[in-house]
Amino acid sequence: MIRKKERGVNMGMGKRKILKESVKDCRGMITIEACIILPITLMITVLILWVGFFWYNRNAITHAVSMALIAGSQAAEKSNSEVEEIVQSAMSELLEGKLVMMDPPQMTVSVGYGNIEMDVAAQMELPGGIFITDIYDDGVWNYNVHKECRRVRRSQIIRTVHRLSEALSVSENEVPQSGSEGVTPTGNTGEG
Repeated sequence: MIRKKERGVNMGMGKRKILKESVKDCRGMITIEACIILPITLMITVLILWVGFFWYNRNAITHAVSMALIAGSQAAEKSNSEVEEIVQSAMSELLEGKLVMMDPPQMTVSVGYGNIEMDVAAQMELPGGIFITDIYDDGVWNYNVHKECRRVRRSQIIRTVHRLSEALSVSENEVPQSGSEGVTPTGNTGEG
């Protein structure tokens, strides 16, 4: 037991002395390290947040465009100007209050006889303090969407269903009946 105490006291005193000397030599190092690491960590954190905001906005805009085009295709029997109005109002309604750090996008809708097209352009400004604002043109991330949707009129659907039903009725008339060739339901022929 005496050996362990002597050894512990001697070793402990030596470690303390070395520790005190090393602390005296590095008094300002923590401050210098914090001055270097803290801004870099803060910029990376803000950049990660901004990329997340951009992807969220991108998904919200893409979803709103798709749903607005579906709303427009459901109103296919209306005039072109009415369909354009329906698509634009659906788009505005779907994006209302959903975009983060982004202004409402600019949209153009064109309605033809057989389709509806929509172009959307959105911009998201980067925060001024991030170092990558110099890399991109004006510190702005752009997102553009172009989608098309078929404009199917009810009359086209009715004609297609009518043609299909006619084709099915013709094919049913051409198929021979099972009992018409002299075969009884039991599988025997009518001959004795």
